[in-house]
Amino acid sequence: MKPRVFVLGLGGTSIDLLKPWAESGWLPNLDYLFRRGTSGSLVSALPPTPISEWAAILTGKNPGHTGLFDHIRKIPGSYFPQRLRPSSSGTEGVWSLVNRFCLSTALVNVPFASPENPAGTWAVGPHRVEMNDRNSSSMFVKALARLGLLPHEPVDAVSEKTDVPPGKTLQFLEKVTRDTILEGQILGGILETGTVDLVVVNFNGPDRLLPRFCEEISALAPGEQKTPIEEALLLFFKVLDDAVGKLIGDMRPMDLAIVLSGHSFGPFRKLLSLNHFLESMGLLRFRRGKGGESHFSRFASPILRTVGVRRDPIKRVMGSLGVDRWLERIAPPFSSEIGLFDWSRTRAFSISRAGIHLNIRGLEPSGQVNPGPEARALGDEIIQALLELRDPHTGCPVIRNVCWRDQLYDGPRLADLPHLLVTDCDPGYTIAEFEQVRDRNGIFSETGDR
Repeated sequence: MKPRVFVLGLGGTSIDLLKPWAESGWLPNLDYLFRRGTSGSLVSALPPTPISEWAAILTGKNPGHTGLFDHIRKIPGSYFPQRLRPSSSGTEGVWSLVNRFCLSTALVNVPFASPENPAGTWAVGPHRVEMNDRNSSSMFVKALARLGLLPHEPVDAVSEKTDVPPGKTLQFLEKVTRDTILEGQILGGILETGTVDLVVVNFNGPDRLLPRFCEEISALAPGEQKTPIEEALLLFFKVLDDAVGKLIGDMRPMDLAIVLSGHSFGPFRKLLSLNHFLESMGLLRFRRGKGGESHFSRFASPILRTVGVRRDPIKRVMGSLGVDRWLERIAPPFSSEIGLFDWSRTRAFSISRAGIHLNIRGLEPSGQVNPGPEARALGDEIIQALLELRDPHTGCPVIRNVCWRDQLYDGPRLADLPHLLVTDCDPGYTIAEFEQVRDRNGIFSETGDR
C-alpha cells in the first residue's frame, strides 16, 4: 500500500490553547497526535490570512509568486477589485504535483486551491469538496449516501460569514458546531473510499469563533461551572476533536498526518479603517452620497461578482475598441466598491485588507502620484504615520510594522500586491473591509460585538 498524507487545518487556534486542553483529557484525539508526533510553533505567512496561508502551504510560494494576498485583488491599470478564484494563482501547487505522479487528492474547504481538471466538485451544505480521481469521487458519493448526505450542485466558494445577529449567539454557536460535525462526516466519507492519497481538510470553525469568543475560550477550565455560551464553546471543541479522531482511526503506520494552524486570534476590540486613516491625512476623498451610495450601485456589483461576471474580458474587449479609458471614467458611479472613492482627489487607498495602494500617474486611470521618488516619499510618509497612529481612547500604538511590498517579496506577481503591507497589528484590532467605509465615519469604531 502507498503511504497517504493527511493535512488538517485548524485555522485561528494556537498550540498554547489546544495543548493544555489535550493533556487534561478534554481533547483525547489531539492529545494522541501530540504524544505520538512532533509539535511546535510556526511562523505565519504574511499577512496572516487564510488566503495567503493556504496559498503558501499548497504552492510553497510567497504572495509575490502567487499574487494571493487577500480575497480581493486590484488589477493593475484598473480600480475594479477582482474577487479571487481558484484559478487566480497560476502557480503550480500540490495538486499539480500529485497529478503528475498519478496520485488521487481530495480537498475540503481549502481556499483558492483547485485540482487541475477535477473529476468532481460538490457542495455538501456550505462545504466544497473537490476530488481529482473519478473512481474516488464515485466511491465518495456512495459513502455520503450511506451517511445520509447527498451531494448538491457544484459551488464556487465557501461561506465563512462570522456575523452574529443580535440575540442569536447560541444559535450561531450551534450552527458552527453542526458545520464542524458535517466536515467530520465528509472526512469520514473520503476515508471510507480507501483510495485517496492526499486529503486536505480546512476546519474553518475556529476562524469563525475565536475572533468573537476569544476571552470566553481562554477562560475555559476543567471542573468549573460554565455559562451556556461556555458550554456551547466546549462542545464545539469536543466536536472538532471527534472530527480529528476519524482520521486517527483510519491511519496506517506509513501514513503521515499534519495538523496546522496558520494564525491565532486575540479578542477584537475595535475596527481600524485604513481608508479613513488615509482620509485624515488628506490623501483620500470619498464620494459622499454619490455614485457608489445609490441603492442600485450598492447591490448591483456584489450580485454581478457573485454570479461570476468577470470584468477582465469586458475590459479587453473595450480596450480593443479603444474605449477602455472611457469605461473607467463612467463606471465608478455604478460600482458599490470603487464608486465610494473620488479618484481625481485620491493619492492613496486601500482595497485589499492590510494593504495600501498608491494612485500612480500613468499606471492608474486617474493617477495622482508621480512614479519614482514622489511615490517613494509618499509611501514612506504613510508608513511613518501608521507607526505613529494611536488609539485616542487608550493612547497606545496600533500598527507595529508596515513594509513596502518589495521589502517582503519578489516574484512575477509582485505588481498585483498593494504597495504597502501592514504585517503586524495589535491583535485587539481588526482591519475593516474597504466596503465598510459606507457604514463607518472614523478611523476607529466598535466591532459590533454580539
